[in-house]
Amino acid sequence: MITAAANHIPPPLIRQLREGGRLILPLGSTVYYQTLTLAVKRKGELDIEQLVPVAFVPMVGEMQK
Repeated sequence: MITAAANHIPPPLIRQLREGGRLILPLGSTVYYQTLTLAVKRKGELDIEQLVPVAFVPMVGEMQK
């Protein structure tokens, strides 16, 4: 679970996710609101499901690039 908003899923987090692993994070515009998003790794790809609107602080640093 990521508790800071990102405008994309950082590649290092995708690489760390094992097959069948789940990642939940606020995804989208980091200025006003995001969508709580569930990503499940299947056959090396991510299945993405948008859940509910949320507002989190923005992610900062190298991961956000």
